[in-house]
Amino acid sequence: MKYTRLYADADGETHFEDIEADFQQTEFRPGVPLFGVTKPETATDVFFVHTPAEYSDDYHPTPRRLLIVVMTGEDTITASDGEIRRFGPKDVVLIDDMGSKGHKSAAPNCEFMFIGLTG
Repeated sequence: MKYTRLYADADGETHFEDIEADFQQTEFRPGVPLFGVTKPETATDVFFVHTPAEYSDDYHPTPRRLLIVVMTGEDTITASDGEIRRFGPKDVVLIDDMGSKGHKSAAPNCEFMFIGLTG
């Protein structure tokens, strides 16, 4: 499984990177075959977001690490380096650009699941 990370370099410029999830075979529940499980992340909260039909914004950094799952619609995210990526249903994006030049987003009439992460 792949997901995308938006991160900031030492100069505060934001970039995308594709990450392959690292699954380890684990006994998830006794009596069933082993599951592939990634290292757990600690979440602070989970909430759903529905954007208005005309939603777009200007460059901004995320206030904290957020794991975003696109549920419906299409989110177009632009990194400060100029790269543009589009994300649709079931796409997962880790927004990890705190304290940077930020990113901008155009996500008209979309639904997301946001998961706040620590660390």
